Amino acid sequence: MKHVLIPIGFLIALAADGILLPAVFHIQTVSLVIIFLVSILVVYPFDGALIIWGIALAGLAGFWQGLPFGTLILAWLLTAAAWRAAAFFVDMTPAAETRSLGNLTLLLILGMFGMLVAQGLFLILERVFYGSVQSKVFLAMLRTPSDYVCAMIGLIFFTFFLTRFSHGQKLPYQHFR
Repeated sequence: MKHVLIPIGFLIALAADGILLPAVFHIQTVSLVIIFLVSILVVYPFDGALIIWGIALAGLAGFWQGLPFGTLILAWLLTAAAWRAAAFFVDMTPAAETRSLGNLTLLLILGMFGMLVAQGLFLILERVFYGSVQSKVFLAMLRTPSDYVCAMIGLIFFTFFLTRFSHGQKLPYQHFR
């Protein structure tokens, strides 16, 4: 089921990021693609298939959004490496396997930090490889508090989407019903 949900969620992120949010809500600074890529780190166990999915989706998103080649892929790989390194210090059981609401909350908070790391790495890599920051959307993402709220809502949505439909599992708050 994971291999079906990841492309569907990615297409939702691309459509919302490029069409729905700018046209309907006039929100142009949230990058749902990066939020989705971080959410698959939050939800699924860290393995080779996750890395392959991340590389493919980051490359496709970079091509779709007209970003410099490889910057989004490398930013995602470095974020995944940082996520894996953080797993040595904090219990980061994937959200698809957890039943604890506290662990899910911790994963969402760490996911927000992962999103900020991915955004920062993207800006640094673009500056290093291409000499200037060409994408103003990513630069604006780091400025306004309302964008952080939108990013957190996006992370919660994608985490809910990927955990709710994975293997028919119940979410932590449904465990006690």
